[in-house]
Amino acid sequence: MNRRDFLKASLTGLAAMAIGGAGLSGCNRLGGVHVANAAPETPATQPSASPGETHVSPGIKRKPVQTPCDMAVATGEDIKATALAALEAFGGLEQFVGKDDKVVIKPNLAWARTAEQGANTHPDLLAAILEAIQQIGPEELIVVEHPVDSADVTFEMTGAKQVCDQYRVPLICARTDKMYTAIDYPKGQIITSDAVITDIMTSTVYISLPIAKVHGSSVITCALKNQMGSVWDRGAYHRQGLHQCIADAATGLQPTLNIIDASRILLTSGPKGPGQLEYPNEIFVTTDMVAADVYAAGLLGKKIEQVPHITMAAELGVGEPDLNALQIERVSA
Repeated sequence: MNRRDFLKASLTGLAAMAIGGAGLSGCNRLGGVHVANAAPETPATQPSASPGETHVSPGIKRKPVQTPCDMAVATGEDIKATALAALEAFGGLEQFVGKDDKVVIKPNLAWARTAEQGANTHPDLLAAILEAIQQIGPEELIVVEHPVDSADVTFEMTGAKQVCDQYRVPLICARTDKMYTAIDYPKGQIITSDAVITDIMTSTVYISLPIAKVHGSSVITCALKNQMGSVWDRGAYHRQGLHQCIADAATGLQPTLNIIDASRILLTSGPKGPGQLEYPNEIFVTTDMVAADVYAAGLLGKKIEQVPHITMAAELGVGEPDLNALQIERVSA
């Protein structure tokens, strides 16, 4: 049994224990967000863990990677070429992806908007990454998302369906609670566990493809907030304290690699738009979600103190908020 099958079998077994152990449905058991120091008299706003629930420890097993820099930023009008230039400056996908890996890609495909409107990850970026990964030839490659708008409409409008069809890669909508596994957030201040897309937790390589844009509730959305599309009950994050919940989730949901779409950025009316757009024509790559969000905030004209979840995640040890402390490589496509 290879490492992917071993990990998948282990997680599947634990998930089955979680669902079957107390005789409750998957929705009841996995759909609830577990809150630290929940008050029993207010379960509607502060749900507590179900008795006897089993959780999978967070974190996907990673092989150690030594990148040539902390972040690579590529500039160019051709999104595919720009993405490949950024990846090359960061040391290449080959250092992260091998032939025995299960690779899961999580773009931001939340909204029924076209690529030109800047609300979702551009399909050309998704195409560039799928093509580059297929050249390596991993054992399994899938794309997953839990969209806000109807998946049937959203996947078509964003162009993601057409891209995945072209490369014959499954595009999965995580639409039912049975597609999620309970995991722990050991450093969580508000959320201590949550239900996360099982395919992500059984992957050996998890690649996040966020888009940089403003957001009416979280000020910006980039690498950190993109993880909310991986959980079952994201509404609980809004009810409990959005910024801290985003930071808490980052302690358990840490992608192998973040490849950020800043080819065009939505400056107003986010997250869905339509709104005012600017065109930095940038794709940037990093393993550090905090650094990614700091960089994105700068592109969007926001200071770090305006985006509380960045500092909160940094305080939990998720990443480095000081870009001056990082080696950033800039290239042109």
